[in-house]
Amino acid sequence: MILSANIKMAFRSLWGAKQRSFFAILGIVIGISAVIAMVSIGTIVQEEAMNQFKDLGTDFVVIQRDRSNESDPVAQQISLANVLSMPKHVPSLANVAPFVQHADTIGQPRHALDVTMLGVTHSFLAINKLVLITGRFISDLDVDMPVCVLGDDVYRKMNELGLPCAIGAKIRIRQSFYTIVGIMDRMPAGTMQPYDVNQSIFMPITTCRGVYRSVAIESIVGRLVPAASADRLTSELARYFGLLMKGITMRVRSAEHLIAQMEKQMVMYHLMLGAIGSIALLIGGVGVMNVMLVSVSERRNEIGIRRALGARRGDIQVQFLIESIILSLIGGAFGIACGIAISYVVSYVNAWHFLVSDQSIILGVAVSSAVGIFFGFYPAHQAAKLDPITALRST
Repeated sequence: MILSANIKMAFRSLWGAKQRSFFAILGIVIGISAVIAMVSIGTIVQEEAMNQFKDLGTDFVVIQRDRSNESDPVAQQISLANVLSMPKHVPSLANVAPFVQHADTIGQPRHALDVTMLGVTHSFLAINKLVLITGRFISDLDVDMPVCVLGDDVYRKMNELGLPCAIGAKIRIRQSFYTIVGIMDRMPAGTMQPYDVNQSIFMPITTCRGVYRSVAIESIVGRLVPAASADRLTSELARYFGLLMKGITMRVRSAEHLIAQMEKQMVMYHLMLGAIGSIALLIGGVGVMNVMLVSVSERRNEIGIRRALGARRGDIQVQFLIESIILSLIGGAFGIACGIAISYVVSYVNAWHFLVSDQSIILGVAVSSAVGIFFGFYPAHQAAKLDPITALRST
């Protein structure tokens, strides 16, 4: 009964000073919405990145030659035959796709287009889970053949520039003409692949190495067998290349390792965003304290009457604490709604999958309550220690 009476009295007092209450609530709304929006957007970004890795598969690995650890980095080149035979001699590998890449420009000088030439094998398509819009991909039978497949961005830009880009059309690369045999569907950006599929033109790896004689096989993408690990693969690769060519060091990057690193980074990212949002929340809390201090000053007579009628200091302190908590909870409720709305708009604009983090809602309620208690304690304490006689004289 006493608690309900205090709550009703608190609402009446806050309603009596609507303007001050509004600005105090507004400060809390801004602070809580900033925290909720930042934490929610961080969670959504994390989920988007995780989904991209999961779509690619946690068994996806990138194997690259580490020349920094080689005593004679220009000594030997990795042959295509040695790479293609890796699944037979490296138990952790189910399939591999070597590739080479070289930056180049196609088109006329007035309509030049910068692209990446990717020399690949047929297995490159399945390992990277690429999808064709039309035509076919590079075949293992296309040895030294002048054929190519266009990435999505390359196809669109060539179409805008009026360059031939239909299936069967020929495009000029260096001094030769290449027949377009396929067009790739758009692939999401931000994955662990060391190339941009959308900005690339694919050709047989043998053809690419013939055109760009300086390129060597330095990178390989592959798929692990079930239950295999990146650490085990690294040791098996060291043993395999140690038998073939002394001194070659291969570095392995796996989706599993990158996901673990990303989760650690996201924890720090959330803490940073929460700290930034807490600055706005601190300002809102100071606003609540100022409103309550002004309320104490204006209600000195009321406090004196209540003390004269038998109210204890603790009752006065509880009354003002309830008012500050109500202010913070109302601001917190609106702040949570605004924070969710902001994160939804950001998700919609970026075409991300929207989700609401339960942690962010709990955080909003807990923080708004804590702000009410923390910043309301000092005004409540000031009100409680007022002398009744002095308070009654201040009419």
